[in-house]
Amino acid sequence: MLGHLKVGQAIALPITEEAAGEPRLFTIGARLTPHVRHREKYVDVPVTEPRAFVFSDHGGVPRRARTLREFVETLEQLPFADVEGYLRRGDFSRWIGDVFGDRALADDLRAHEERYRRADGAEELPEIAAAIRARYDLTDSDAPDQSRTPAVPGADTVVRERVA
Repeated sequence: MLGHLKVGQAIALPITEEAAGEPRLFTIGARLTPHVRHREKYVDVPVTEPRAFVFSDHGGVPRRARTLREFVETLEQLPFADVEGYLRRGDFSRWIGDVFGDRALADDLRAHEERYRRADGAEELPEIAAAIRARYDLTDSDAPDQSRTPAVPGADTVVRERVA
């Protein structure tokens, strides 16, 4: 029975009430609600160390970006000469697509990288950072404030909910 399944079909196992003790073939219906990508959750959740983006600064200590926030901040801080090779090779779009699975953003970044390769224009770098910031609603005011120490332990605990 499983060998004859077509795309969009599934089998209810006999243990389910709907199957009434027999495996039942059914066709999967269309989604009733649109898929909502909760983009905000990707901003500060670190990827594993092997999946980090590594910025080498030509002889210095490499910088590793394990979150999208770290990636954008590093991208905006480094001299253009230190990131030009990544831009030329298409490394930014590839990392976003492969690591975060965000094909739409990867396509957008790929277009910026292609414009850079055609025109050799450094103005594409701020556009890439802006595209990531816009896609993930990434603003400086959202950054965790590491410099503050609460006067009373737990006094700065804030619960924030984001609606996607």
